[in-house]
Formats: sequence, structure tokens, C-alpha cells
Amino acid sequence: MDLAASISVAKLTQLAGQIAFLAVGLLLVLPTVSLPPPWHAAASVGLAGALALVGALVVLQRRGLFAPLLRFMRRLGFVREHHGIAEFLARLDVEIAAFHRDEGRGLAASAAAFALGWALGLVEVALLLWLLDVEVTLARVVTIEVLAVAFDSVLFFVPAKAGTQEAGKVLIFGALGLDPALGLAFGIARRVREMSWAGIGMLLWWRRQAALSGR
Repeated sequence: MDLAASISVAKLTQLAGQIAFLAVGLLLVLPTVSLPPPWHAAASVGLAGALALVGALVVLQRRGLFAPLLRFMRRLGFVREHHGIAEFLARLDVEIAAFHRDEGRGLAASAAAFALGWALGLVEVALLLWLLDVEVTLARVVTIEVLAVAFDSVLFFVPAKAGTQEAGKVLIFGALGLDPALGLAFGIARRVREMSWAGIGMLLWWRRQAALSGR
């Protein structure tokens, strides 16, 4: 129960941290970097919507999210009656609400930690630009990372970001007056890094499972 509650709260603070990073980044980028006018409007509307979403999720988690959602799904006929699930979700809502009530500082600290994690992506952007022999400036680095995170957030529903990551970098580099081919190379390099990291994680998980099964 504690594990499920902590994961639910962590997903909320992760989203809050991401939006905080985007908000600060956009405040720095939009007034100083020349971007197509539609990009400015889309960024402003998207950020406002994301802030509203976080606020709504905070209210729902404090009042109870999962049990009412289960009842709603039952009314639509998507979920059958199952008292065990209903009781579990009701207890989960209580645990999450208690965390919101008693750990306000913990929520803020978690969101801040996630925001810092997103900000560390700036280091990777600077390194990749340097490797691609592109002039590294603070404005350029912040713009590329903020817009890249925004693109990935909007297109979250695409499995494994198939194609969207590379296409997004091509658009961003083109909007900044850089060679779109370098944007494609940037996206591919980041894809290789992500897949390598995921592969290491899967290998460690497989070795752990093998060790447990061998006991």
C-alpha cells in the first residue's frame, strides 16, 4: 500500500517538477530567442494547461482519485464489480490524502528534485552541441532542451517516442536557424544514449531475476 501511494505521489511531483523546469525555461527563452509566432502562442497555452492539470491532480489526490475513478468506469461498463479492488483503491486514496496532509514539505522537495533532474539535461545538450561542432551558448542550450521536453510531453502517447524525438529536434534546429541535419544527428545521439541506458537497466534486472530464481 505504501509503495503504491508513494509511486502515485511521485508521479505527481515528477510532473510538477517538469512543468516548473519548463516554466522557468520558457520565461528565459521566449523574450530572448527569435521563434516563429505560433510557437510562442502554443508554448503559452500549453504551459497554462499544464499548470491547470497539476492543480487539478493535487485537488483530486487530496480528495480521493482512484476510488471515484473506479466508480465512474463501472458506470460506463468498462469495469466489473470487484470488492477487493474497490477496497484497495479506497485505502490507497486515504494513504495519498494523508501524505498530502502531513508531508507538504516532502512534496515540494520531491518536485524540486525532479526539476533539478530535468535541468541536468542542459549539460547533455551542451555536450552534444560541442561534439557536433555547433557554437554552445546558454540561450541556445536552454532553448533546445526546453522545446525538446515540451515536444516530448505533448507527444507522450507515441510509443517509445518513435520518430517524434528526431523530428522534434529537426524542427527545433530549423527554427533556431541551424542546419536541420544537425538536429537529426542530435536526436539520434540522444536516442542511442537512452537505449543504452535502458539496456543497462534491463541487463541488471535480468541478472537480479536470475540470481533470485537460482536460490
